[in-house]
Amino acid sequence: MNIKPLFFCLTLALSVSSTIHAQDLSNAGRTMAQIIIELNHVPKDEQRATLEKIAGSSSLTAAEKVIVASMLNINHKVQFDDKKALLGVITSPGASPSERSLAGALYRFNHQPNDKDVAIISQLLK
Repeated sequence: MNIKPLFFCLTLALSVSSTIHAQDLSNAGRTMAQIIIELNHVPKDEQRATLEKIAGSSSLTAAEKVIVASMLNINHKVQFDDKKALLGVITSPGASPSERSLAGALYRFNHQPNDKDVAIISQLLK
């Protein structure tokens, strides 16, 4: 499989999603954003309990459902199937810019979020 076209699409989607629109972030999204910033390898028990509560909410958007499920399944890295679902959020015109930013941070998650993603998510929380 040639990943260059996929990488180009992902890069394009992430550059578009880096335009921050904090007003489109729900309370659940804000909570998930804070957890992503603090996440180290796996969610702590308290973080997991919060994520499970969020996952049980009936008011989540489709993108938020993907994001919270991916966060609950993280084990040092995002799981393969979750990466595919996150890519769907990143490239979805129906997802908000903030949702795409959170999905992008998780897509690139490797034991912890990278510094650029922490900076972007921190802007969402202002």
